[in-house]
Amino acid sequence: MRYRWDCGSVGILKMRENVFVLAHFASLFVALATLGAGQTATPIQNAPAQMFEGLFGPDGAGRPARLTVPSFRFTPIYSVQEAGIPVIVRSKYATYTSDALKAGIEGKVTVRAVVTQDGTVGDVEVVKSLDALHGLDDSAVNAAKQWQFEPVLKNGVPVQVRIEMIFAFVLGK
Repeated sequence: MRYRWDCGSVGILKMRENVFVLAHFASLFVALATLGAGQTATPIQNAPAQMFEGLFGPDGAGRPARLTVPSFRFTPIYSVQEAGIPVIVRSKYATYTSDALKAGIEGKVTVRAVVTQDGTVGDVEVVKSLDALHGLDDSAVNAAKQWQFEPVLKNGVPVQVRIEMIFAFVLGK
């Protein structure tokens, strides 16, 4: 089972890339809280006053403003072995691009996608590329995003499931 971070309108946070940002957010929060409590100033609190203007009460008193901390929600993404295979409601073929037709490219593109709780396709990534240069990989990704599935239920609750889809590009004779 894999998890991803949802942070409201900010989108998906990847934990490895954002540890630095979250650590600095936490240190700023602690610095502002200690300043409001009348404790010794930290280096960040020695910054120019205009940086903190408006953070402490309307009259600049020692009352700290109410800071909001973003809430995080973990959404599990199950494999088909854990939750079951989603049933296709609507599918879409990937189309050839004119450049790929001229180049005579044939083969398969494999994409990995997440079927969300409502049956739509969320994140899609190319696992096995056929042709990024002439646009066949992009065509497969765009087609995958238009598929619709019945929501997968695990213990009666709709869950997200990671699937792989193979799009075959075959030239007509």
